[in-house]
Amino acid sequence: MAVQGSAAIPPSPPLEPTLDCPLLDSFHVLVAGAKDVGKTRLVHHILRSSSCSQISSHPVDGWDEFPGLTSMRHPQFIFHELGYTQTPRDASDERAPMGIPKLEHFCQSNKSQLLSHQVHAIWFCARIPFEDSPSAFSPAELEFLQRHPLLEVPIVLVFTQFDDLVSQMEEELSLPDNSSDDAAEQLTLQRAHVKFEETCLKDLLHVSPTIPYFKTSGLQEDNLPIASQRTLDNLIQLTRDLSQDYVDGVRQSSPEARTLRLASAESHREESATRAVNTYFDILFGIMAIYSFDARFDKLHRDLTRGWTLDDPHMVSEIYAHMHIV
Repeated sequence: MAVQGSAAIPPSPPLEPTLDCPLLDSFHVLVAGAKDVGKTRLVHHILRSSSCSQISSHPVDGWDEFPGLTSMRHPQFIFHELGYTQTPRDASDERAPMGIPKLEHFCQSNKSQLLSHQVHAIWFCARIPFEDSPSAFSPAELEFLQRHPLLEVPIVLVFTQFDDLVSQMEEELSLPDNSSDDAAEQLTLQRAHVKFEETCLKDLLHVSPTIPYFKTSGLQEDNLPIASQRTLDNLIQLTRDLSQDYVDGVRQSSPEARTLRLASAESHREESATRAVNTYFDILFGIMAIYSFDARFDKLHRDLTRGWTLDDPHMVSEIYAHMHIV
């Protein structure tokens, strides 16, 4: 799915911060990927601009191996880089996690942290192949992406170095001498997009649910082109939304949230019973005239459905009665 939307969820009662589910000041984003895919440059462009302060480190409990980086440009995010290779970093320690297992090991162990110190979103970075490589992913990386629902943490794919692919397509392009520069540029981009789909998106057809992705250009430059900066802005916005949804889901599944929902349901039951009993005795002792029975029951029905936030079929039918079908 290219991102460049979810079913409506009924509002839940607000939760007070607790030891296990505190209110969060920032989201932790794990920027993961193989060595030299462009993770550092990506974070650099996200956090720094000519008008913003310097990037600063942000120590967090449980993240000693992957220190956090933040800046005033996006103070609500703390980014942590996790790079991996296919060989152990320390050959003398055969138990050291390597490659994708290193990433999986950290994601699982991080679950034991407080919600405020957990991973809230993962940027999985992959370099767009511009040589003869048939895929942007190794078999282990594809297997990890296929298992990503088990992590429960939202993942966004970030493909890097699309500009290198465009440069390769431009070098390989052969056009008549009288071809215009615009035609050459258009054909070059078209071929680059086709190559991108073949090497990066084809393998993702077997990954479910679909993972959103972005392709980036110009990360090696000091100043990003406007189009590239817009891509990163959209990446930040999506990550903010996914992280918030994830945190809300965790908090709503907490024991405190379940207790609050049970208490709310009990209150609704008591209120509903009281309304029903009062209506029954009004009718029983003749307090209401006979001709008002229908109106009284209709009002009781509306009060109960609204109290339980249910759809009122009477109101729905009234709405449809006023609609004009063209």
